[in-house]
Amino acid sequence: MPNAVFVMDGFHLKKYFKKLFTLEGAGHYAGVVKNAIRNNDLEAFVKYCGAINEKQDNEGKKTLCELVNYFTNNWDSIVERMSGEHIGSCTEGLVSHLLSERLSRSPLAWSKEGLGKMAMLRIFTQNGGKVTAEHIRVSKSKKERTKDHKALKNGLEIYGKYAEKQANEALGECHDRSIFENVCQGSIMSGKLTGTSFILKALAKIRSVDSVA
Repeated sequence: MPNAVFVMDGFHLKKYFKKLFTLEGAGHYAGVVKNAIRNNDLEAFVKYCGAINEKQDNEGKKTLCELVNYFTNNWDSIVERMSGEHIGSCTEGLVSHLLSERLSRSPLAWSKEGLGKMAMLRIFTQNGGKVTAEHIRVSKSKKERTKDHKALKNGLEIYGKYAEKQANEALGECHDRSIFENVCQGSIMSGKLTGTSFILKALAKIRSVDSVA
């Protein structure tokens, strides 16, 4: 995504602000330090931190040095967060409250098929969708299972259109997302999904092709 902008996570930014402003005498500089960041004035930020440093003992100076390094190393992303132009995302919170709450926080066991369906239902309902008997049915007879198959097909089609609509609104139809599909297709992704995991799985796929050749 060439036009993506990295924005510092608000939760962790507040945590580091708290560490900074609880240092001896640092609370008096809270307003000017935050204004320096909002105005993208790194020179002013360093000047105020220098004033805070004069009031610290050895341990405080060590902590302040670590904090200044954190802010300067992540300066652009912090400015993006503080400027208010970008709101970032709440991906971690959504996964925690919408999926983990129902799927993993209690001693539950899921089949791959059941896990996928429950995840779709959670997201579908949270975004205003209403699940009806046409989407999900429980049956035992052959006749009822045939109806179930049709209901499942219709339900997946409805959800698929809904998911594609959400993706297009967020990314736009002009973006090529096949880079992710090519890596995931035909394989089971497990564990934390990161850029590194994509690369490793892609390399493994290439090696397996080379070995066959």
